[in-house]
Amino acid sequence: MFCRKPNPALISADRWDEDAIREDLRATLRMTQGCAVELVMKDARTLRDQPWRLGRWCDIAREVCAEFGFG
Repeated sequence: MFCRKPNPALISADRWDEDAIREDLRATLRMTQGCAVELVMKDARTLRDQPWRLGRWCDIAREVCAEFGFG
């Protein structure tokens, strides 16, 4: 099992960038192909007063995982 804690700066940045989030997740999944992978978003201290960002990150993570045959 590989556990990855993605950089929370991507969901806390001034500018919301879904492409950067997708590429960060894809890079992890490319490097871990063939392994069981757990993605854990934590230490998100600020969401720029936009709590929807965390839910959207989860949606994006699910989409990217599906691209790699998970879930």
